[in-house]
Amino acid sequence: MRKIPNISAGSMADIAFLLLVFFLVTTQITEEKGIRTTLPPQEFVPSNEPAQIVDIWLNGRNEVMINNEMTQGDNTSVHTIYTLIKGNPAKARVQVKSHVGASYEAYVNVYDAVQQAFHLVYEDEAIRRFGKSFQLLTAAERSTIKKDIPLKVSEADLVE
Repeated sequence: MRKIPNISAGSMADIAFLLLVFFLVTTQITEEKGIRTTLPPQEFVPSNEPAQIVDIWLNGRNEVMINNEMTQGDNTSVHTIYTLIKGNPAKARVQVKSHVGASYEAYVNVYDAVQQAFHLVYEDEAIRRFGKSFQLLTAAERSTIKKDIPLKVSEADLVE
């Protein structure tokens, strides 16, 4: 009768453990950035001056309405928002109201349009104050402009 050889399973467990450790150490987990936003300060400071409100509505068909006027395309939205906030940008408040049926892409496009409009205002302010483009300013100069003209966006859901 022939003897069947035994396979030692102890070394298999060691190898599996080493492979697990290797994959845990070498795997890179990417961090999703999402939409960057600045939160308001924790303390509330009331203001006597009325805010300049820009209402943006995004319906379930991904159509955008800015202050009760329909817009066509992202460039129109950027120009419309820019026109509405450039008069008194320090007091401008943007309210984005989106329908639950609106797509994520449409919402991000609206948010990008708001940011682009504020960047146009920052560009105007940089030229007015420093005589050069916003991108050519020092970090301290850019920070001063952004502090004086904050990007304030509130979000809400549209009810049906």
